[in-house]
Amino acid sequence: MKDWRDSEDYSTALDYQQSYEYWKIFMTKYEGEEAKVNVELCQRLIEQIEPMIDYFTNHNKKEYRSMSLLTAIDHNKSLVVAKLIDISYVYDLDEGVERDEGVLLGLTNIKKILNDLMK
Repeated sequence: MKDWRDSEDYSTALDYQQSYEYWKIFMTKYEGEEAKVNVELCQRLIEQIEPMIDYFTNHNKKEYRSMSLLTAIDHNKSLVVAKLIDISYVYDLDEGVERDEGVLLGLTNIKKILNDLMK
């Protein structure tokens, strides 16, 4: 039974602007006194997130809870890795539900943030 829906308090979740500010710090490359968003790594990260979005949009038939997106970045070597980790709960989707909209919301918001950072 999915009783977590009524029992969790999400009042401390970050909003879009707060998430944007954290990602901005994370994606900023510092060279001496100059600091700017590393557009190349933003693009590479988007390239890794897009197949995840495709999978959860078109192929996945489960619902996930307590999942994290691990992201590791090396600005000096221009390397980035993104992996879904910490999957605590996996459920069958409710009758008539075709995909996990929560996972998609998180991944598409991160993609939107990265695109906004590159502007």
